Amino acid sequence: MAGYPSNNPFGTSRLAESSTGRTRGPSPLIQPLPTDNGPPPQYVEYTGSTRTSDQPLPERPQEVQAIAVMGPTGSGKSTLISKLGGSAVNIGHDLRSCTQDIVEVRCKIGDRYVMLVDTPGFNDTVRSDTEILGLLVDWMKDSYGERQFSGLIYLHDISGARMTGSILKNIRMFRKLCGEENLRNVILATTKWAITPMNDAIVRERDLCSDQGFWGLMVHAGSRVRRFDNTEASARSLVEELLQTGSKGFTPKIQREVVVEGKKLSQTDAGAFIEEALAKQAKEHKEEMKSLKEEQERARKKQDQAMQDALRKERKRLEKVIEEKEKERRTLHLDELGAMKKRIEELEQTTKQQSVKKKNTEAPSMPEKDLQIWEMDMLSLPNETFERTLRKGQSNYADCK
Repeated sequence: MAGYPSNNPFGTSRLAESSTGRTRGPSPLIQPLPTDNGPPPQYVEYTGSTRTSDQPLPERPQEVQAIAVMGPTGSGKSTLISKLGGSAVNIGHDLRSCTQDIVEVRCKIGDRYVMLVDTPGFNDTVRSDTEILGLLVDWMKDSYGERQFSGLIYLHDISGARMTGSILKNIRMFRKLCGEENLRNVILATTKWAITPMNDAIVRERDLCSDQGFWGLMVHAGSRVRRFDNTEASARSLVEELLQTGSKGFTPKIQREVVVEGKKLSQTDAGAFIEEALAKQAKEHKEEMKSLKEEQERARKKQDQAMQDALRKERKRLEKVIEEKEKERRTLHLDELGAMKKRIEELEQTTKQQSVKKKNTEAPSMPEKDLQIWEMDMLSLPNETFERTLRKGQSNYADCK
């Protein structure tokens, strides 16, 4: 990657990066590592408010410990990382999600090189759940073998008085991405204690961790519950705990599924969870559309023009939502269909070559441009045609394997 010499211990990445060489204040604990072109960066360690060394370290590790920070939009992911990675991390203060890409922030804690990974929540205001999952999967593929995971931090806003549907979805998706076997490498951290009445916050924390609580199963599986108090020291303690307990490293379930087992997006546990949610939404939308049509008919009979206009607008809105959700469901299957189509065409071409006994040439794979055109065609197919294509492709692919 341009910007880092070949001996860069962090490896390479094509993703958004947010590291700078600037410190955040007069007494930082950790200085982000620079990524400019030029000579190897100066790795400077800080302990408390005392600068202990400003010389390049004589040895540099071959492995970097990765720690992903996850949770719903607005839970404080970027805030936590900014405490360790400096002011380069974008922090949102409105209703729009600010972490729209996966951002890697490099820093050094003690004698360990750390890659903090800022991830978008699954209640994103810009991207669909399928897009976010695809983004995570692409990052997991790119980072496999280059970075060793030491742990995952899941953040929860303790100021919220109730567990909304989007928060529950984020918790369930997190478990699918992590894998039950890796929950001992997880810290469940609550945030925003300073703006929450202490008694309320303590009760909510206790409820989360109870046997019947939303974190109960994860706690029983070994996840630890901590509080992030919006300070640099607090953020550092969370990271140091994971570095200590996760020194051997682990592979998150979603990474194992797509890299080691070769599963497509729709075949992963997280992908299946999204498809199940989309199917449920489709059923609800169908019932809502039926109800709207019945109301429109009653308004027409009563010659209530104002009501007809209002219902017409609501119907158009719902039709747009249905179209977007259907496109999301198809996107979930595109890589599966593309792989099946490509494999079937290669096998057909090989069979044809063998039958006519032509020159021994490699069967050409589908050109990238043709594959992109095919994907666009698949997204625009009518629902019934898309379903038939998917079933036929799955059947043909099974026969060819």
